[in-house]
Amino acid sequence: MKGPAGLDPGDAYFDFDTPVDRRDTASLKWDRYEGQDVIPLWVADMDFRSPPAVIEALHRRVAHGVFGYTHAPAGLEEAVLASLLAEYDWKVEREWIVWLPGLVSGLNVLSRAVGVRGDEVVTFTPIYPPFLSAPALAERSTVRVPLVVNAGHWEMDLEALERSLTTKSRLLLLCSPHNPVGRAWSEEELRMLVEVAERHDLVIGSDEIHAGLVLDEDKTHIPVATLSPAAAARTITLLAPSKTFNVPAGLLARGHPRSRSAYGVHESDGGDRPPRQCARLHCGSGRLRSRSGLAPGSPRLPAWQPGHGGIRDRIYAGTPDDPC
Repeated sequence: MKGPAGLDPGDAYFDFDTPVDRRDTASLKWDRYEGQDVIPLWVADMDFRSPPAVIEALHRRVAHGVFGYTHAPAGLEEAVLASLLAEYDWKVEREWIVWLPGLVSGLNVLSRAVGVRGDEVVTFTPIYPPFLSAPALAERSTVRVPLVVNAGHWEMDLEALERSLTTKSRLLLLCSPHNPVGRAWSEEELRMLVEVAERHDLVIGSDEIHAGLVLDEDKTHIPVATLSPAAAARTITLLAPSKTFNVPAGLLARGHPRSRSAYGVHESDGGDRPPRQCARLHCGSGRLRSRSGLAPGSPRLPAWQPGHGGIRDRIYAGTPDDPC
């Protein structure tokens, strides 16, 4: 059976050469500069077609013709668990997973779930703008700690972080890999960050949705929650298939539960406390390897990952040296 555009869904075929015209498709990215001679690069939304296996799975679902209320199917949960184990040696329990409609929702949930009104949320800047808006929407104060460039290399200034912390500091929002500076934080850097969090009893909310786009073959993504049981005990991880597989419209975020009394997280009583589902978030899960065939070891994994060649060399070709 042939898939869209004559592709066999079993083939590991990624077309990075054929331009896709996204005009008149209600594209947020392209419509912002409609009618102007501008190539929009302002949002992380690739102009490559999504993987053939994803497109084929969507065709099958649409052909069913009924779109009622649904839940995450067992096969999807199994694929997520298998992916985390295969990629990061991370054993996650099924009941740890909480499904959310998107990363931004996750940032807002975290900002409400940790602490109370008037507490502080700390983050490194520059940063994806919702990191700065989510705390304010939850009536928290946002504390910004600038990243620094050292010998052409972006780094976290942990001394400045500690100086910025007060008794009201409750949540540290981390972006790992970092958007926009592109850093894949090293194990040493993450361990030092966790030590700061432990000294000041901070919850770490870690956005790791770019985990699948670490391009350097000598580097790998390290989930914060895998560093140690102590790190896992204070980490909430948000991840999604959106960036890796170019499916932002289908963004998902997951989490891991802890005691509902930890860090001031409780069921809703009509006050400042979050609803029950928000309270269940804690350390997280990973990217989607679903029934579409994007399972661990599958040849359909992104062609830009190390070892797959493809687009990686094209991205680097002619790219100026930036601190990263």
